[in-house]
Amino acid sequence: MDDTDFDVADAAQELERKPTTQSGSVRKNDAMAWLKGLDTPSDDELISAVTHKPDEFSGSTFATPVSQVRVTGDSTFISAVAGLLKPLLVWESSATRLDLKVQQVEDRETGELTDNYALYLGAAERGGQGKIASALMGTNKENDRKLLEALDDM
Repeated sequence: MDDTDFDVADAAQELERKPTTQSGSVRKNDAMAWLKGLDTPSDDELISAVTHKPDEFSGSTFATPVSQVRVTGDSTFISAVAGLLKPLLVWESSATRLDLKVQQVEDRETGELTDNYALYLGAAERGGQGKIASALMGTNKENDRKLLEALDDM
């Protein structure tokens, strides 16, 4: 594939066809081959691949279609990977909010902060008052436009 032929849906279907272990894991060789064959998605493809968390949702999102990213590592690694996720900033819009948390990781045994960080990122619907306030203040007009364009193109 080259960048002009990349299709997130095709890559997803290829992943779904990979054999898995009884626990649902794709074998490393198969995962490596799949990853190696991927091209970088366009900003619009990345944005439209996100499934946001509904406003009234509660409980664990792990087994749901809600899209979430968790990245852990030192500050250099977190910064490099975060740069790849910049297109997702458009989810900070009038109707949705970017669920973003960056924190230093605490050592489980000592309780002291380490040199590692964790970045958590997802998108969530704004609650009723949040939608109204954001729309009235017009603070997210550019992101609203970009998000609508990305979702309309798909």
